[in-house]
Parts: sequence; structure tokens; C-alpha cells
Amino acid sequence: GVWEHKARIRFEATDNPGWQATIGYEMDARALNQIEQTLKSQFPSVEFRIRGQDLVIFASTLPLCLAATATVLRRS
Repeated sequence: GVWEHKARIRFEATDNPGWQATIGYEMDARALNQIEQTLKSQFPSVEFRIRGQDLVIFASTLPLCLAATATVLRRS
């Protein structure tokens, strides 16, 4: 699809044990907020932040970070 060419995805290990995924995608703020609310209900132990047009995911383990990221990409 088209999103693969527009999305930027970066995974990083964090200083406090855990993982961060940054997903950059051209979505409006309302769409990002809806995705953030859905993710909070599905992944209560994961922290989500919106920075500009990026959605940043913080999780304690890589599998949890990957699962949350996959959920975002399926909704895109």
C-alpha cells in the first residue's frame, strides 16, 4: 500500500529498561488522538505520546512495543 512509502518507523532501546517506537505518518491530530485512545485501552501498560505528527510508544519489552506498533500500522 501507499503507507509503507510515507511512514517512518524507528525502534530504540531506552535508558530505563524498555523500548521506544516512533511512528511518523501524515495523519491529522484527530486521527492520531483516536489511535492513541484505542491503544491505551488495548495496551494499558504501554505509554503513548503524540509529538507533532509522530506517535511515540514506550513499552517495557520489545514484543510489547512491536505488538502496539503493529496495531497502529493495521489501523493506518
